[in-house]
Amino acid sequence: MAKKKFNLLLITRLYTQFKKLNHMQNNELKDKIILNIMKGMENDMLSNNDLIEIIEATGKYLNLMTISDYAKQNGISYNGVKNFREKIELFNVNFVIDND
Repeated sequence: MAKKKFNLLLITRLYTQFKKLNHMQNNELKDKIILNIMKGMENDMLSNNDLIEIIEATGKYLNLMTISDYAKQNGISYNGVKNFREKIELFNVNFVIDND
């Protein structure tokens, strides 16, 4: 019994360390992406059109839609979407994220 408890503790500890490391790597990647975009804009290596392409690409991964577009596409009411779906506000517009 003690051996099983030890194995479970070891597995739990390893899993926790892995999650922390993975989280650190994800944050590091995000920070590098943001930093490179900022550098690209400051050094005139990226144009406004380049930024629009980046926003469009990330929007596709998020399956980002306005509340009304999401309601129409999924055949549900605007209020149903507004009250029961994950939303974010971006540029003073509410969007639904549906990328599951």
